[in-house]
Amino acid sequence: MQETVKTHWSDAMESGDSVDIPLRLEPGLSGYELTESLRTQLEGITVVVREDLRAYFAVNDRTAAQAEPSILAPLHGMPAFTSGELLDSDRSRRQDIQIVVDQACRHILAGGSLRWYGRDAGFDRRNWIPVDGYQTYVSIGIERLDDSKSTRPWAWLFVHETAPHAEVVFRALDEAFPGHVEDIPRGRGIPLSMTEGQNGLEAFESVVAQIENAKTAIRGCLQSRT
Repeated sequence: MQETVKTHWSDAMESGDSVDIPLRLEPGLSGYELTESLRTQLEGITVVVREDLRAYFAVNDRTAAQAEPSILAPLHGMPAFTSGELLDSDRSRRQDIQIVVDQACRHILAGGSLRWYGRDAGFDRRNWIPVDGYQTYVSIGIERLDDSKSTRPWAWLFVHETAPHAEVVFRALDEAFPGHVEDIPRGRGIPLSMTEGQNGLEAFESVVAQIENAKTAIRGCLQSRT
């Protein structure tokens, strides 16, 4: 990012981890003209930064093909799931489902800290995955708690109502997965895309792709607001 800025603005100055771009204050302009000049300059900076971010994320999305061997190792030899094993009425493969989700999150976080939090109104366990470049996040929840009489998938991708820009993020999920997003306690969510017949590696690939698709949709909605 810093190199891109310096390419477009030769007078930009590095300041620690940031880059300062001097704005031009042209003499002789009226207040209105000066405001319009500054607005145009800021819009130009925004466009360059946005396009650089888009290029970065196009290259650095955490696709399953880029996974480190240490991430994939626990998934080798994991047998295929049946449709019943993916539902919370059957506890026989809950640990395998947790392993798939753990490894997918570790891969997406690229070495970042994976931390699970205890139960709340919606799930027995949940975590947070940042949406790169924006101050918001998606979450993974394991074992829904809001209706013990219903049979549901073990693992969910969801957005909590307190997440920054929650309404925009909800809309992004609806656009990315039309007809599949549903209300959950204090948020909106969708089952993780683990399907009957997938083994551990195949389920991992599906989960990574789904989370990355959600993050891409969220970035697109947030970018459209700038």
